[in-house]
Formats: sequence, C-alpha cells, structure tokens
Amino acid sequence: MFSDISGIIGGGAFPMVLAVLIGASSILALRTGVWPTWLGWAGVVIAIGSLTPVSYIFIAFDLVWVLLMSILIYRWDRAGESVA
Repeated sequence: MFSDISGIIGGGAFPMVLAVLIGASSILALRTGVWPTWLGWAGVVIAIGSLTPVSYIFIAFDLVWVLLMSILIYRWDRAGESVA
C-alpha cells in the first residue's frame, strides 16, 4: 500500500507541485521585477519542463532554482529595494 502512495507522490505529484511553485514565482518575478529577469525566464522553462513526460530530468533543475531563490531571499535588503 505504501509503495503505491509513494509512487504517486514521488512520480506524479512532486514534479507538478514544483512546476506550480516555480511557475507562479517566475511569473511574479517577470511581472514585478522583484527578482532578476533571467531567473524568471529560467523558472518558466523549468516549470514547463517539469510538466513533460521527462520531468525526472528537470527535478535537479528544480532544486537548483529553489536553492538560488533561497539565496536571493536570504540576501535581500529589507529596505524595500529589489535584488534585480
């Protein structure tokens, strides 16, 4: 029973959840300019790739994108200036 649930979560749901997270964040970055534009476009490509049948290849890119965003958020100046 648990192997079926882990297969569903790890095989299908995880890439979709990451695609929604990265896609929404990337669209926000492109519309507002809060984050660098290159990271927004890279996120759009990664989000679309995560929804394809070869999404297992994009999981590494998903994790790198999340790491880069985490570093940017950590280094963000709280005075209201953008990182871009």
